[in-house]
Amino acid sequence: MGESIFKDVTLKRKEILNKVNPENVELAQSYLKYINISSFEKHTVSSKIQLLLHFLNYIHENLDDKLLTDITVAEMENYLLYLGKCGLQPNSISTKMNGLSVFYKFLINKGVTMFNPIYYIPKPHKLKTDDHRHFLTEKQVEILKEKLEQNSDRTLQVYAFFSLSTGARVTAVSSIRWEQIDFEKRMVYKVKEKFSNYCTLCFSEYVKDLLLKLRTEREQNRINDGGWVFYSPVKFYKDNCVEIRHVNSNTLGKWAHKVGAMCGVPELTPHDFRYSCCNMLLQKGGDIAITSLILHHKNISTTLHHYCKKDDVEFMRQYKDQFGI
Repeated sequence: MGESIFKDVTLKRKEILNKVNPENVELAQSYLKYINISSFEKHTVSSKIQLLLHFLNYIHENLDDKLLTDITVAEMENYLLYLGKCGLQPNSISTKMNGLSVFYKFLINKGVTMFNPIYYIPKPHKLKTDDHRHFLTEKQVEILKEKLEQNSDRTLQVYAFFSLSTGARVTAVSSIRWEQIDFEKRMVYKVKEKFSNYCTLCFSEYVKDLLLKLRTEREQNRINDGGWVFYSPVKFYKDNCVEIRHVNSNTLGKWAHKVGAMCGVPELTPHDFRYSCCNMLLQKGGDIAITSLILHHKNISTTLHHYCKKDDVEFMRQYKDQFGI
């Protein structure tokens, strides 16, 4: 079964491996061996494993476990329609199409097949409007403070306000370790972001208090979080030992939806905390250049064009009134 590649998976994924077509597992394994030696980030390898196992499970349950190399264009289209019915947005489906296409290209290069069923399917329309962004208001933030305190889920509370206060990307938030936090200076050092870049995050006194409460509660309840601020409850097994890992972006997405539902924004995403952080800083008179540095944007135009709420005419009027013009 390729234990050397698939041993580092959850129990649920192992159950999938044990029931699907062994020949398909072998093909997937050869691909994963290739990406394991191609210097991919660990989370990238994990996402590729998840994509392939989901596809293998679909083939097992809906296509009588037929070979990956025998999948037709129509069957692949039905799989993509199935993803849409599961709630995936066009952008997410397009990303999965890219991943599967790369897999089939690998099989073609190996001489296993000459056919890529993804090649003949047009990608779904990508939504490139600003409609997907949500900027939390001060009133909504106050509502969240009250409801999250009542909710008694300290981890969820810390996640929401840590994300809002730091304006950090989801990849940065997910992998914070306690040892990186300087509570006296209210800073988090050597935080890994996208493209393997590192940054420093700053958080408020309110968030400092929440973090300390979270750490104390875990110590009192003898909870082993593996050193992660946001750890995954899923058990991973590596070399026959349980390994505790940080949460992934999918989990943080679910948390964001849960938080958003409390303040009337059920579609809230992890990145919306970043949008909101930026917008609140600017509304309170913050300098856009400094705000851009806080968000770790390489170009100030990114901050200006994508992170500012351009239809907030009341804020524009108040800003203009400061100068008596």
